[in-house]
Amino acid sequence: MTTEKNTTEKIKPRAKLCNASNVILTLWDNTGDNLGKDDLEFISRIGAYARNELENIGENLENIACMVLEDENAVYFQGGNDVFILLSSVSHQVNMMCGLLALASNAQSTLDNWDAFKATQQKPVSKTCLISKNLPLIVA
Repeated sequence: MTTEKNTTEKIKPRAKLCNASNVILTLWDNTGDNLGKDDLEFISRIGAYARNELENIGENLENIACMVLEDENAVYFQGGNDVFILLSSVSHQVNMMCGLLALASNAQSTLDNWDAFKATQQKPVSKTCLISKNLPLIVA
């Protein structure tokens, strides 16, 4: 890994599909080298939050399945659009949590190999925001 990046190069997306996971991991790919140990430790703890959220999503889906099973009058889901909206929402939530889990894993991996990571890092010539050449990157 190297921290020296050409600030005029375009950020390369991970995939053509724009979803939360790809956005999170594209940001990691383009900025992860510039994070300090404190930031990485904070990010590595996001995994516990994501796992908890996935458990909540699982429990909610189980509760919905029970409601649908007992719904003799079709009160809860009266049309295909209702199911589509629910499943799309769940899909987006799961995708976001997967991105956060991958992010936490990447941060933990960097921490686990911190000495090797720091040894291979080059000092950046100047830190500037990847979005605009005119904005400084604020490093705490």
